[in-house]
Amino acid sequence: MMFLSSATREEEPVRTYYLPEIVVVAPTVEQEIFRTVIDCGYDTTMAKLLVAQSRHETGNWKSRLARKANNVFGMHHSKSSKRATGSTVAEKKKNFATYESVEESTLEALDWLVKRDCPMKFKNSYEYAKWLKSKGYYEDTLSNYSNALRANLKQIKI
Repeated sequence: MMFLSSATREEEPVRTYYLPEIVVVAPTVEQEIFRTVIDCGYDTTMAKLLVAQSRHETGNWKSRLARKANNVFGMHHSKSSKRATGSTVAEKKKNFATYESVEESTLEALDWLVKRDCPMKFKNSYEYAKWLKSKGYYEDTLSNYSNALRANLKQIKI
């Protein structure tokens, strides 16, 4: 609790005002991605798959791209992007997009899926990983990527 005392003149009594403490809790990256996907009309399974994908792509949101560029899906810079800021982050001889927020990065990932006619309904992480592989999203093996998604799904606290 914080109290402020005020006395403008000697003859006035001291007034005490109570100011409640304000606590602002920012959403976690996981919550932001989940909320963005749900707000776009997709189901909780799809939202969780995107959270797991993002967690995997960024090493639990600890990568430089995630921290410095709000790029939580490892999206490459594209001149046709409507969401990226225009600046890029060079890493491993590739240019990656920079975003104003995690929400913009998530919307870009959703745009990418929609442009490729993603069904947005998957039974499990293997089906989703298989679809992503067919669209050239990642270079890893299907087995490794789907196992990583499955492991990351277990960590989701939503």
